[in-house]
Amino acid sequence: MRLEVAAAGNANENINLIDAQFQAEALRALRGKDCGVLDNSFFSDANPRGDKRDENASFMWELTAENAQTITIGRGMASAYGYDIKNKDEVTFTVVAPSAGSKFVFIFLSWDLSNPTEALGEIDIHDNGGAAAWTPPYQDNLITSPIGKYQMPLYRIEINPSGQVVSTAEWTALGVETIIGVHHAQNAELSYQACYADDNTSETIGERLQALVARVNSLGFRQATFSIAGIGGQIITRQGNYVKVRVQAAVHPQLEWYAQYFANDKTICTLPELFRPTASLTASMVVANNDGTQIAAFAVIISQDGSIKRIIGSGPDVINQDATLIFCAGFEAPAIPVEEERDGEHRYYAFDK
Repeated sequence: MRLEVAAAGNANENINLIDAQFQAEALRALRGKDCGVLDNSFFSDANPRGDKRDENASFMWELTAENAQTITIGRGMASAYGYDIKNKDEVTFTVVAPSAGSKFVFIFLSWDLSNPTEALGEIDIHDNGGAAAWTPPYQDNLITSPIGKYQMPLYRIEINPSGQVVSTAEWTALGVETIIGVHHAQNAELSYQACYADDNTSETIGERLQALVARVNSLGFRQATFSIAGIGGQIITRQGNYVKVRVQAAVHPQLEWYAQYFANDKTICTLPELFRPTASLTASMVVANNDGTQIAAFAVIISQDGSIKRIIGSGPDVINQDATLIFCAGFEAPAIPVEEERDGEHRYYAFDK
């Protein structure tokens, strides 16, 4: 069945003096797409800003395919390099069922500009046998080849030996685009939505930034528990690069606590990995009795590997009463590297705050 082609004429015969190629190039540039089915939708009353539209499915090459004898294609429009064609009436095809297995047929559109005085547009059916994949033989660029041919698949229909339609696939699944709106209107729509984070979320840019700030804050503020001199449940805090540790815990010397942890070359404790200093430093520990009176004080060194050890020669050699261990220190720790994935690549960032 022949279809109408927009602005196709014969200048030599003074018939339809519109330059078809000129019009096609202008339409292609305006839409920003080369080839595809032309969307037939309208602005939605429920969305006056225009970024959502009401589809008119009955004018989008609507397919009715119950069996091999009743394959009907409805009205629609399509464009190949700006050359538009349309179908105003339903078209019906019949197919011979396969004797065994499945048969695949393709409904396709065709543009034929090989006759310079008459452009021909058609809708037709191609029997592809048992093969589900088909590449149309004519795929000319009608702008650079003004007497070329182009074919565009609309539907793939699978038919069984009983003549029943087993499955269908429309043009989008066959690699053909749907051209909706015009190029600059799409850009305007994106500009209108510029305050939103992306097309798939209702979050505004401000909300996304607040979430990012909250994430950075969560990365900068950390806490961990550790054991010092065998006394567990101690808390160490990190804010940005600054680490603060404060210990006040009961000591029971009858368990040989002091000899076990404060002898020469003994490690009093090891700080968690993200809570270690950038450089070794010295600090002090105090042992006090229950009324706060100091019993002993000794110096310790906090190393970059997180270990804390008594400095030899500082403090007493024995503590023989119940007491309280008091330890406070603050120091700078290395920045925390954070891994993110952007554009398919993993990148690392060091948060200093």
